[in-house]
Amino acid sequence: MGIPLLVRKHGFFRMSWLQSHEIPGPFSNCTPIFLNRACDPDDSGFGFANLVEWDKIIGTVLVVRQDKKPITAQQVEALCLFCCDYWAEHIEETLPAYDPDDDEYKLSGDENEERDNSDKDVIEKRVKLVHKEFIRNHINQEKFEEFFEQMKQKNVQEGDTAWADAVSPYTV
Repeated sequence: MGIPLLVRKHGFFRMSWLQSHEIPGPFSNCTPIFLNRACDPDDSGFGFANLVEWDKIIGTVLVVRQDKKPITAQQVEALCLFCCDYWAEHIEETLPAYDPDDDEYKLSGDENEERDNSDKDVIEKRVKLVHKEFIRNHINQEKFEEFFEQMKQKNVQEGDTAWADAVSPYTV
């Protein structure tokens, strides 16, 4: 999307507190996990964060821009929800049903592609094409700007005055 972010867990909490309380609690801040999704279509972990580092007990998270431009709480909230809710909502639109017996099964752009004899190779190529198509069509500045404006309008209508002057991280 072109917004260089650094996202780090910050702070300390006692495991004894976690063991004596139910999850979710104040340390189960799972939303930042979605800022760490693998977005490289060639990555076998596409769509997932490293769950060894980003488990469900996260706590406080520090988010800064690598380019040292300012970032607001509203921008971080919108980026998290875009990478969580928007992604989940739209990935299903991109994933076609795969039927290995259907010779007519095609993705856009692969009409002239020769088929491999191995189903595994065919599936891997098609999955990468789907991932590339998803990133190209949905995970971009234009879609984020639309999402941000809708989120801003909704929050302002609900009385959250902090959103009244919120601007997209692309305009900073």
